[in-house]
Amino acid sequence: MTALRVSRDGKWVASLERVLRKSVALTVWKTEDWSRCWTTSVIGDGLMSGGRAEFLADDRRLAVGNEWGEVTVFQTATGESMRAFTVLPGPRGINDVLSLAYVPDAGLLVVAAGYDDAHELALWNPDTGERVRELSGHQAWVADLAVSSDGRWLASASADQTVRLWNTQTWEALDPLRGHEDEVYCLAFSADGQRLISGDKQGSVRLWSVPPPKRPPTPQIVSEQYGILLLSPDSKRILTHWPGGGYAIRDMDTGQELAPVTGVGGCEGFWQFSPDGQHLLIGGPTGKVKVWDFGRNAFLEEFDTGREDETHPLLCVLGTDLVLMHHLVGDTSESSVQRRWLSPDTKRYYTLWHYDQRRLVTEFPHEGAWLQSVNLSSRGDLAVMHGDGSFSLRRITPLSAPTTFWPHRRGITDVAFTPDGSLFATAGSDGVAKLWDAATRREIVALKGHLLSTIRALAITPDGRRLATVGGGKEGVRLWDVQTHQELFNLTLGTECPGLTAIAFSRDGNKLIGQSAQGLHIWRAPSWEEIAAAEAKGKMNDQQP
Repeated sequence: MTALRVSRDGKWVASLERVLRKSVALTVWKTEDWSRCWTTSVIGDGLMSGGRAEFLADDRRLAVGNEWGEVTVFQTATGESMRAFTVLPGPRGINDVLSLAYVPDAGLLVVAAGYDDAHELALWNPDTGERVRELSGHQAWVADLAVSSDGRWLASASADQTVRLWNTQTWEALDPLRGHEDEVYCLAFSADGQRLISGDKQGSVRLWSVPPPKRPPTPQIVSEQYGILLLSPDSKRILTHWPGGGYAIRDMDTGQELAPVTGVGGCEGFWQFSPDGQHLLIGGPTGKVKVWDFGRNAFLEEFDTGREDETHPLLCVLGTDLVLMHHLVGDTSESSVQRRWLSPDTKRYYTLWHYDQRRLVTEFPHEGAWLQSVNLSSRGDLAVMHGDGSFSLRRITPLSAPTTFWPHRRGITDVAFTPDGSLFATAGSDGVAKLWDAATRREIVALKGHLLSTIRALAITPDGRRLATVGGGKEGVRLWDVQTHQELFNLTLGTECPGLTAIAFSRDGNKLIGQSAQGLHIWRAPSWEEIAAAEAKGKMNDQQP
């Protein structure tokens, strides 16, 4: 048996059964006494195992597709062939009719046919055999279709690893539902039409709300051509720089300039906010760190590390007084903390400082390949990403030996800790984000929503409940639930906002700010209450006549 369909009134059952290698029998049964009404061979050499049958209006007709790209309409009671039409001409086995779905209110038959570049999803009039409209959006062939019980929604499952919902009144598609890690093969609506279940090639099952919560509004571009994005620990200020211009501090909420940062010339080294967000630390080649005060709009006394090495303030830890610095000793004439072409004699090490007391807490060497970026958890776990794609994690309070591993197949691009330091997320050039247990170093889950590009940046909300991932190109920002690992929203950037390279959450977790070549982009990220309200509103709308 390759397919079964039950009529809406429950009086008829249609079965498709392969009887020979190239022959499929279509049989209709009467459920009143389970008697066989009629059997026939379907037009062509028969159906592939994915063939579909679908009852039409009033269950008086039955549509069946075959592997020749043809659909035949039979009279349910007698088996008389009423009409046949070709939906996708082409060679057998390439243009198979893979799935059918009938929308009663529209009186249209939805047909998914073909593989690879020849695939299509289209609406057909079963009474005339005329093609009415193409439903475009899927990037690969469509394996299954389903219509909700009220007829308002058509769902389509595709080999592009997404599920789409189509409004059957307008035939407009909602944003694709992402979360599957392989080709999606099957679909089913709940009886009330408020939930959609989908299954993929790996056997993974997803449950979706119908309709899904609305995505947040498109971002506001608040400035142009900024070359630096640095967010203060309290998420109130942003440091920006534009090519050929200067540096400025801007308000996180509005993007408006608060004050320029003057008298520093070009970029002398890495920049970093102090732990309390009131000062800007600017490294340089002398071992001393300049301190800019935002309240006075002037430099204070220098932070003297007591060293003569090239010094870069790397990061501070929110809620603490700790600042991590990176030092280079030797030939640093071509150096930057992120460049790989240092002299072989150049040595590197870290120092951890208590900022207010100007006190050295600990010092330890840099181990591994050239430094790409770092992050530090609130409980003292230091994460270091290396240019060779490796990743090391070590406790620095107290100091422990590093654990080094390769979490991604094609290199690591970013890391972010939850506020309590119990979990961390890594991003890879393979388009995958992973969640890890910080204590055991064990992988918890791989999040595969970005299918076509590198994940460039990560951010976790201050409450530790949501993770944002940034894809390259136009893949946009995805928002994930850290506990359930489900994708909450997909912020598709489109052509107006391509190529984000950094992202951060505001202190309350309800704003997202990103940087691209176009400037700074601010979204209002949905709160948990807003997500729940959107789902509740969707249910109410579905219940209304």
